[in-house]
Amino acid sequence: MNDGHHTPTAPRASLRFRFVRAVRRVLRIDRERRWNAQYAAGTWTRLRALDELAHHAVLAGYFARLKPGGSLLDVGCGEGVFHEQLMRTSRCAMRYS
Repeated sequence: MNDGHHTPTAPRASLRFRFVRAVRRVLRIDRERRWNAQYAAGTWTRLRALDELAHHAVLAGYFARLKPGGSLLDVGCGEGVFHEQLMRTSRCAMRYS
């Protein structure tokens, strides 16, 4: 029964999936190039600015208070600015990966 709605057939759905995957691949490459260009231009040096220092200090304080002696896995990119703040703020032994 046809109620006016089109149900995609398997080949059409497969074509749509391949198209979306190709677009995502291109955008991922573009994102990587843009990030590298921004990093080379010094755009990310703002992470060492005073307002970011305050942000990192708050996070480090929460960690030191809520999980003293604990371990922390920081998944991200960068130069270790948060790690530096964490080491300054926390006076207890901890593992940072």
